[in-house]
Amino acid sequence: MTQQPFEVGLVMAGAISAGAYTGGALDFLIEALDQWEDAKASGQDVPPHDVQLKAIAGASAGSMCAAIAGTALAYKHTPVHAGNYTTASNPFFQSWVKDIDISYLLDTADIDKGQPLRSFLNSDRLLAIVSAVLNTSGEAKTRR
Repeated sequence: MTQQPFEVGLVMAGAISAGAYTGGALDFLIEALDQWEDAKASGQDVPPHDVQLKAIAGASAGSMCAAIAGTALAYKHTPVHAGNYTTASNPFFQSWVKDIDISYLLDTADIDKGQPLRSFLNSDRLLAIVSAVLNTSGEAKTRR
């Protein structure tokens, strides 16, 4: 009898800078699932069932993480480990550690362009970060 896969849906909270934590958790989840699939493919004694990420959604920082995960799942990337902080191929690390900075959020470039004031913080940088991730290119990876 064929087992039905475990279907997982992820919903992530808006959490401001805790989005970096969520990004790290997603990075580890992808790494763990990849290692598990590799172990099954090589015949190692691991649980044989399948896990499928069916839906990923979030609000605010969680929505950024969902967008990053949606792209990250299509490509190979290097998971972040202690001491391995120079990787440019990890979209979670790039977005939440290298590309985000409070100085971008506090500048007034959005107001200077004549945009209406909708937020205390300038969110243009967040849009740029997500756009950069969505335009990612690299070695594709097919995942179950």
